[in-house]
Amino acid sequence: MTTFTNKLQNHVKDFHSAFNHPVSETPNPMKLERAINRSVWTGEEIVEFLHASSKDENEFDLAFSLFIQGLEKAYKKSSKEEFIQDDVERVVAQADALTDTDYFVKGSFVEIGVDEEPVFNIVQAANMSKLFTAEDGSKFAQYREDGKILKSPDFWTPEDKIKEEIQRQINNRLTK
Repeated sequence: MTTFTNKLQNHVKDFHSAFNHPVSETPNPMKLERAINRSVWTGEEIVEFLHASSKDENEFDLAFSLFIQGLEKAYKKSSKEEFIQDDVERVVAQADALTDTDYFVKGSFVEIGVDEEPVFNIVQAANMSKLFTAEDGSKFAQYREDGKILKSPDFWTPEDKIKEEIQRQINNRLTK
């Protein structure tokens, strides 16, 4: 089994393995249907980020509208590019786009002054708490009919622990 050099990526791989999501052992392109799903899920989190950044409904409505306008502009730019036919070139282009996305996300953490890794670890633990525990102690996932992951009775939401971590980071910076 492949081990990545990035330990956070290995945590996500553990999640994918535990919940029967795809895990590739060698670079190969993501199929369009999966790319659409993952982009929508990422977009949902971006909308949540815009909501968290807005002080009221009017600001949120404007932020969302500007976000959609930005996506339309990106669509028009990309639609003028040639389409990739080679699998290796597709993986290269997908890896480039995902790295740019990751770079922007990490830049947002830099801008808000939050150390990402401790927060990531909290979210990872919360996500893994969705696993059910069998009588023999083994862990397993359960799904709705549509494939959505069900949350076990052991599931806990990460917000309270994230708040504690953010407060810890604030206090550490104030005392330095």
